[in-house]
Amino acid sequence: MSIKTKIIEVPNGTVLVMGGFPDGPIYSAGVDESGEIWINGISVVCLEEPANFKYVGKLSEVKEEDAKKAVEYFYVGDGKPAFENYLEKDRYTNEAKKSLKTLIEANVPLKNKYGDTPPKAICVVGGMELLVKDSMTSKINSRRLSAWKSEEEKVYHNPLIFFEAH
Repeated sequence: MSIKTKIIEVPNGTVLVMGGFPDGPIYSAGVDESGEIWINGISVVCLEEPANFKYVGKLSEVKEEDAKKAVEYFYVGDGKPAFENYLEKDRYTNEAKKSLKTLIEANVPLKNKYGDTPPKAICVVGGMELLVKDSMTSKINSRRLSAWKSEEEKVYHNPLIFFEAH
């Protein structure tokens, strides 16, 4: 099991992202006063410094009001919030959860044996890469794409989220 953690400083506090662990239900999660992270009663990793993080949930389970605490936003003319899109400058979303996901994608480096970035794609339609080519041979490399997506899924799509308010 290769657990990955990333601490992201945001204006309202600090976000701790933890991914790369087997899927399954989380019955309890927390960080103790020494900085040790506990998942379902098992110590999984220890932070370099003690912190006061509170477990928010898996990214897919984070409530909109909890995500709102961790991301930047402002109110537009109609009184609705516009949340930062951390992947595209000067672009905004109307959902705090989407903003939190872009914060994670923009700050969590993806590491796997096939490389740090997705394989080159000729065309992306509806979020699906139609033709994936290896940069060295220009041949379709479905194994690399599959491995990259598997790793991306572990880290980006459903990591555990902890938050510490300042």
